[in-house]
Amino acid sequence: MSLALSNPLALVGLLLLPYLVWVNRGSLADQPHRRRWFTLGLRGLIVTLLVLALAGLQAVRTNDQQCVFFILDISDSVPAAQKTQALEYVTQALKQMRGDDLAGVIAVGSEALMELSPARSLRFEKVHSTLSPARTDLAAALRLALAAFPEGTLRKIVLLTDGNENLGSALDEANLAASDDVLIDVVPLAAKYEKEVLAEKLVMPSQVKIGEPFSLRLVLRSLRPTTATIRLLRNDEHLRSYDAKLVEGVNSLELPQVIDQAGFYEFQAVVETADDTLPENNRALGFCLIRGQPKVLYCEGDPGGEQYLLPALQGARIETELVGLSGVPLALAELQQYDALILSDVRADLISLEQMMAIRAAVRDLGIGLIMIGGEDSFGVGGYYQTPVEDALPVYMDVRRKQKLPGLAMELIIDKSGSMAMTMLGAAKVDLAKEAAIAAVKVLNPQDEIGVICFDEATKEVVKLQRATHKDDISNRVAGIAAGGGTQMYGAMQLGFQRLKASDAKLKHCILLTDGQSLPADFEGLARQMAGSGITISAVAVGSDSAIGLLQALAKIGKGNFYYTDSPRSIPRIFTRETMLASQQFLVDEAFQPRCDPASELLRGIHLPSMPPLLGHVVTTKKELAHNSVVTPKGDPVLTEWRYGLGRAVAFTSDAKAHWATHWISWPGYRKFWEQVVRWTIRSVPKSPYVASLAIDGGEGRVELEAIDPDGTFVNFLKAEARVIGPGLEAERLPLRQVAPGRYEGRFRARDVGQYIANLAYQDEKGRGASQVAGAQVSYPPEYAELGPNEPLLAQVVEVTGGALQPDPQMAFVKTRPGVRKATDIWPLLAAVALLLFPLDVALRRLMIEREHWAAFAEVLARLAWWRRLPIPAPAGAPLSRLLERKQETQETLREERPETTVRLPAPGAAPRPASRPGPATGGREERMRRLLDAKRRAKPQ
Repeated sequence: MSLALSNPLALVGLLLLPYLVWVNRGSLADQPHRRRWFTLGLRGLIVTLLVLALAGLQAVRTNDQQCVFFILDISDSVPAAQKTQALEYVTQALKQMRGDDLAGVIAVGSEALMELSPARSLRFEKVHSTLSPARTDLAAALRLALAAFPEGTLRKIVLLTDGNENLGSALDEANLAASDDVLIDVVPLAAKYEKEVLAEKLVMPSQVKIGEPFSLRLVLRSLRPTTATIRLLRNDEHLRSYDAKLVEGVNSLELPQVIDQAGFYEFQAVVETADDTLPENNRALGFCLIRGQPKVLYCEGDPGGEQYLLPALQGARIETELVGLSGVPLALAELQQYDALILSDVRADLISLEQMMAIRAAVRDLGIGLIMIGGEDSFGVGGYYQTPVEDALPVYMDVRRKQKLPGLAMELIIDKSGSMAMTMLGAAKVDLAKEAAIAAVKVLNPQDEIGVICFDEATKEVVKLQRATHKDDISNRVAGIAAGGGTQMYGAMQLGFQRLKASDAKLKHCILLTDGQSLPADFEGLARQMAGSGITISAVAVGSDSAIGLLQALAKIGKGNFYYTDSPRSIPRIFTRETMLASQQFLVDEAFQPRCDPASELLRGIHLPSMPPLLGHVVTTKKELAHNSVVTPKGDPVLTEWRYGLGRAVAFTSDAKAHWATHWISWPGYRKFWEQVVRWTIRSVPKSPYVASLAIDGGEGRVELEAIDPDGTFVNFLKAEARVIGPGLEAERLPLRQVAPGRYEGRFRARDVGQYIANLAYQDEKGRGASQVAGAQVSYPPEYAELGPNEPLLAQVVEVTGGALQPDPQMAFVKTRPGVRKATDIWPLLAAVALLLFPLDVALRRLMIEREHWAAFAEVLARLAWWRRLPIPAPAGAPLSRLLERKQETQETLREERPETTVRLPAPGAAPRPASRPGPATGGREERMRRLLDAKRRAKPQ
């Protein structure tokens, strides 16, 4: 062990020691010689301790304990055989651990997870961590290892990987490791692909005019000369097959195309060769939009309900495509071919969450118009409460004004059996059921009553029927439901019946949800009793294993609705729809005369006095930034519009067919009204003479705009921006900077598989602008694009850190460096000792303690030492004589300690003398005063 100083400049403070000696020599304190020098030495010790503490005195020890982290690459780019070899390597290496060596294991894929923390003894057989193998983030694994190393150890990393990283930078982290004296050994996991053919990309223009020839460019990479068959599909339909001879390396094929009809077209090229190894990288995808006249997609949820609105739009020369519930586009790129979307009386549970997110992104980021038309399956009663579609519309789905309504009592009876814990589409069914119950609670008014009962083989009342005033408390109780057990629904139904029957509410409703078969019981008889007590029943069957027939019968007897869903994500929308229907406050079947805003842009040119009454509507609430063009006499929205992002959205809360709009369909202004509403929402796309493109390579997207006038002049200084929407349907605003004359560029991260769409908007110096859409697609994860180890990267990591390439597992714990010098601060101890000595220094300088004081102090200690006066047991032979001797000794001691006092009584009649004052102290005190006076005389100047 050695000593070191972290702040040696503080040693200058030792110069105080000579000063203390000089001050001590001139001191006037009258102290004995020895005490005086003892006080000086104590003070010097305190100063020395404090100076060493300020200098940061440390005890330095050499520690040769070693900690080794093994990083295992389990991404898809590493074949299964190489992963097995890596496990065997780590197992063999761990057997070489010595004494106090430490080892840990980290697994890496799209992220890095600690498999085993550093320990002296490890047993490692397989990777238990669950992480995505679609990417490789070696940098994250190295960061995790560097952060997890114990202090004061020799640090080493053994990296078992193919080096094909596509997230982060391992080389940057290796440089940090080198600066921290961490060795990195690399064991390359080399995959052997000899007959592989990859479809790297399918390139095409994002937009083409009708009838304009264009080409698809297919880029292939082959590891050997071979022949291949290429199948080309358009919108999932086989278009043509091509035979091609491939050379080793990169091959490019041109596939000419001509399309005579506007629309969205997705192309897919599939490569087929003999002895191919990885089918995942044998296809490439792309899409193209053929632009024509503005086009509207009309989705009607009520079969036959389109017979009035569709002819009106066609008569107004608006190109309209009619689809049913299954025709709503599944992806954002498909929506791009339309300029407006109409949803008429479409139930929300029949549209997936992904479709709703695509609709919201289409309006907000691509400028597509959205119109929702009311009906008994639309707006809040259609289940759109708190959905992405509600975000895009100008109205809220719930009622936010005070109104007198009949009270509702509702019981939610939820299956929490073991099967409800299963996940579907990434979410547990019981979690979505809880989410649905909480959403239903939020919709209720404070005067309504809510109860929640769950069941497995037993019944549990989670929330006893109560007013919905403390919604947070009710939600917290619902959130605590956990799945497990069998399925017995009858007891839960019976309890729900008892609670609702005892309620005084005018409206009583029960919602059943299960995904299985319950034990037999008289369910239909119980349902009849409930119906006889004025209780309605709705049932939700989740999955094909549920008791569909029984639930249908219960809903029919209970005069409610039956729902079947194989998508648990639709459960919340079903529950909110049922809650709104049961409350009877959202559907108004009463005739009213619309009140119009004559200044509204949507009503311009329409003869408003001739507008006929409507026979009903769905109650909603206008959003703060929206505008009401038509309202009911009570002020409820009927026609409300607003701008949402780049697009426009309209809500019409009545319908457009012969139900609530019976008088409207024969009104002369019917066609003009709907023509103006639809044309107001249609996306406005100014024609652009410039070329926009989107390309993705190596996990990075690049948006480019080539701005060149028809005469060949570069257009500079444009204000350009792009909204990029990835597979997750979240938009990213991307400013484009000018990188060359007439060329603008922006880059973004593109790490997910799927479609990427960029909507470019730009303005020139005069304020004139236009927009353009470009798109690209990532066909498969990048793990399938790299077929060999990234040897240059691995070599650089080894070179930077001074590690070894392909080391033997026997060498994993061999120490090749001197031990680590570990410094331990001892200045806190020095400061503490100095602090403890300081009161003693003050006492020695300020207190005059004489010999008699020490004698008195010793006497007090002697008296306090009571154990020394304990009687010693006498020998058994002479107990009485010993006792007498002890008594005599005690009496003599007491006579010696008691002072003699002589009391003289005054003579009779004599006056008592006053008490005499004590005389001046003698002895030691006189001697001390004399020495002080002599010292004072000597100090006076002569």
